[in-house]
This record gives sequence, C-alpha cells and structure tokens, in this order.
Amino acid sequence: MRNTRWLSAAVIFIVMLCMGATSILTASEQLQQIKKGLDDFNYLSDSEFFKGKFVEGYVYEVWGEFAYEEMYNETLGIKRNSRVTSHYYLVPLSGSIDAQTPKFIALEIRTAEGVRNAELLMEQTWNYHDTGEEPDVWNEFLIQGSVSGLDGEIEDLLYDWLTNDGTDGTRADYEDMICPYLISEYAPGAAERGMSFGIVLTLIGLAGIGIMIFIYIRTRQSETVRSSPEPYTAYTPVNGNVPQSGSFGNTTASGTVSSPADGGESARLMEEMSRLKQPTDADEFFSSPVRREEPKAPENPSPEPKKDMDGLDTSGLGIGIADEDK
Repeated sequence: MRNTRWLSAAVIFIVMLCMGATSILTASEQLQQIKKGLDDFNYLSDSEFFKGKFVEGYVYEVWGEFAYEEMYNETLGIKRNSRVTSHYYLVPLSGSIDAQTPKFIALEIRTAEGVRNAELLMEQTWNYHDTGEEPDVWNEFLIQGSVSGLDGEIEDLLYDWLTNDGTDGTRADYEDMICPYLISEYAPGAAERGMSFGIVLTLIGLAGIGIMIFIYIRTRQSETVRSSPEPYTAYTPVNGNVPQSGSFGNTTASGTVSSPADGGESARLMEEMSRLKQPTDADEFFSSPVRREEPKAPENPSPEPKKDMDGLDTSGLGIGIADEDK
C-alpha cells in the first residue's frame, strides 16, 4: 500500500512537471511571435495560414453566430450550472472583399468584451444589408488569436448553418468561400499568464520530486543503520601506544592493562611476554624446543611440623590386613 501511494505521488509530480514545462515552452513561443509582430489575417491567403500561427486584425463585419460551446452539469437529464464558454462567428476577410473574391473565416470569441463587440457589430451588419443604411459609427474591433484547423463538429455545424440544413444548397456550394481554418481569440496577457502558470507547475513538480528523493534517501539510511551489526571494541596490544580501556581493568600510560585485584602482577607478566621473540612461520614455532626452568628451591625451607600420633584416640579405628591368600 505504501509503495502504491509513493508511486501515485511520483506520477502526479512528474505530470505537473511536464505540464509546467509544456506551458513555459508554448508561452515562450507565443511571446516571441507577438514581439516580432503579427500578420493581419484579413490579407492572408489560405496557404499562409497554418496551425499554431498567431494573427491579429480588425473585424469589420459579422455575418452571424453559427455555434456556441456550453459547459454544464447534468443530473437525471436536467442541466445545472450551465454557462457558455465560446461563441463561433462567421466573418468576412476584408482583403478578399476588396479583391471581389469573397472569403470567410470562422472566429471563436471567449471573452465577455469580445462577445459584446461581436454581437453589436453583427446587429449593425444585418441592419446594413437589410436596409442599406450604415450606422453612425461601425463597432469595428481588434482581435488577436491563434490559428487552428477547421474540422470536426465545428466544421459540420458551420456548413449546416450555411445550407440551412440543406434547404439553401449543399456543402459543395460554399466550400470555395470558406477558409479551412479557425481563429480563436487570444486574450491580452494570456502569454504572460501562461508563462507564470507553467513556472508555478514546474516548481511544484520539482519540489515534490526533490522531497520524495530526500525522504527516500533518509529512509534507506535509517534502514541501513538498523540492519548493521552491533559495534565491537578493538583493543590495542599491551605494547601499543594508543591507550585503550576495557571493563576488566585500567590502562596505564604505557598502554599495558592492569587489574586492580592483582596489584599490577598481570601487567608485569604481559609486559614480559611482549618482549619474547615471536616465530616468523609455523615450522619455526613447532620446531623450537620449549625450555622450561626447574623451579628453584626456597632459600630457607622451613620443615613441616611433625604430627604427633600419640595423642590420637585410636580406640574406634579398625585396621584391616589384606589376606593375600584369598
């Protein structure tokens, strides 16, 4: 269970690190493009658009909203907490209108200000085409955005809206007029926010991985200490120079060990043994005769006191004589 939790935490931190690094790289690329200057999408041909390109330009007319994206929670078929996150409009490219080769492109707007501008300009556009009367001030607005491919559900919704579900023609009737790309509104400062978000994620990921590595190392060290054998005490020979101490006696200044109970006799014997010549190999050891000195008789031997047998009471003693004939 513990290993599973560690693995899950490691995966989370690694994912955060990867997401942060990706956000930093994406934001850096966006900032570089913005710094160099963006092309005006109104005067680009189809071949000059590509996925990931950043563009900007004024929107002069809005011909209609053909789709929107809604986020909501659904419980037993009932929508709750519904909110629209994106609006999709069809706008003409002014450069193509000037060249009398009308071309339109899909525009995704996400900000509330962008939606208000688009809705007002769409109303002015319809009124102008219906009555021919121009407004006093056109609500033209500038937009920056990133280019992506027009495909999937958004593309199907666009052609369904253009053909009025097949009532006003077929898809083929409009394909030459539609640029196969989508411009998604890019909110001002989004690159800077993306950079900050990426840095925060990266730091959290690195910190989490670093903490896990630190805990792992400390845990391994603790396990190594617990599994190591009991420490032992190494004693220096009696003729050594490093003082040692043990539980059986005291160490003198010369490195010899004496016991408090024998008055230093053990220390003297060990000192004499240390001066003996040691054999260099086994053959020398076993071939050398052992010389033993006979014990010396005491200088003034005292005779052992004789025991007086006369004073013994032998009345209760029995003397047995072995019968050799038996």
